[in-house]
Amino acid sequence: MHWATNAGRAAFCAVFVYLAVAFAHLIHFSVAGPTAATPDEKASTNATEAMGDGAPRLLGRLANVFGDPVGGARVETQGLDPVYAAADGFFQIDGLDRGFQSLTITAARYRPVELTVGLDGGENRLTLQNETGLWPVGFAVDFHVFRPSGRKDDGAASRPLLAAVGLANGGETAIYVHSMRLVSHTGPGGNAEADLLPDAAAYERIAVDHGGLDFAAVPRPALVLAPRAIVRTEFRLANSSSEWGAFALEVRYGGEAEHFAGRCRLLIRSVQATAEADYDPHR
Repeated sequence: MHWATNAGRAAFCAVFVYLAVAFAHLIHFSVAGPTAATPDEKASTNATEAMGDGAPRLLGRLANVFGDPVGGARVETQGLDPVYAAADGFFQIDGLDRGFQSLTITAARYRPVELTVGLDGGENRLTLQNETGLWPVGFAVDFHVFRPSGRKDDGAASRPLLAAVGLANGGETAIYVHSMRLVSHTGPGGNAEADLLPDAAAYERIAVDHGGLDFAAVPRPALVLAPRAIVRTEFRLANSSSEWGAFALEVRYGGEAEHFAGRCRLLIRSVQATAEADYDPHR
C-alpha cells in the first residue's frame, strides 16, 4: 500500500501510538486491580492497605466471637518464629515478604484458624473479632454486668444495670440451654437472684430475635444452639440503682441425649459489676 501524502503517514502514526498507549494502560489496570476472594477460604479476611513502604510488617488483633481479646494466642507463618498475642490480643510480625502469606492461629480452648493475607510494603493490619473471631472448641458463655453508655453528668449513674450474656456453640453437635440464673451476693438487702428464662415465652423471644434460632418445648423448654450458632442478648436488672458488686451467671445446658434424659451440666461465670458511664464490655 502506498500513501499519497506525508500528512497521511503522520495521521496513521499518531493513531497507532494512541491505540498502543491506551492498550498498555488497559493491561496494567487488569493486572493491578483487586481479585475477588474465593468462597471456600478457611477464614475470610485480608490485611488492610499498606501504610508506607519498606519491608512488610503485620500488626494484628485477635478476639473471639464475642469480641473479647484472646491473649496468648500463637501466630505462625512459614519461615519465621511464632509470635504470641499480648493480653489485649495485639501482635506484630516483622521480616515478612510481600505477597500472600499463610497464617496459623492457635489458642487454648479455641479452634485453630488458618488464613491467607495479602501483604504490601510497610504496615499491614489484620483484625479478627466477632463474626471473624476465634470460635471456642465447645460451648462457651460470655458475661458482663454494666450500666448503659452515657455521659457522667446525664444521670447515667441512676440507670439500671444491664447483664450482657453471650452463648456460642463451637462444637459439632447441638447444645440445649435449659436455664440461665443470675445471682448476686452483694446486692442491697443481701442475696439477689433472677431467672433470666422464667417461661417458654422467654426462650421463644430469644430464638426469634436471633433469626430463626431453634428452641425446644419438650420434655422441657430449651434454646437449641446448632454448631456455629451464637446468641447475644441483654437483661435489665431490677433494683440495681445502688452499687452492686460481684455477679454470677449459672447456665444449665447439655447435648441432645442429656436434654431428653432430663440431665444437664452446670457452667458458672462470675464478674464484677462496673458503674462506668461509658463502659464497653468488649473494647
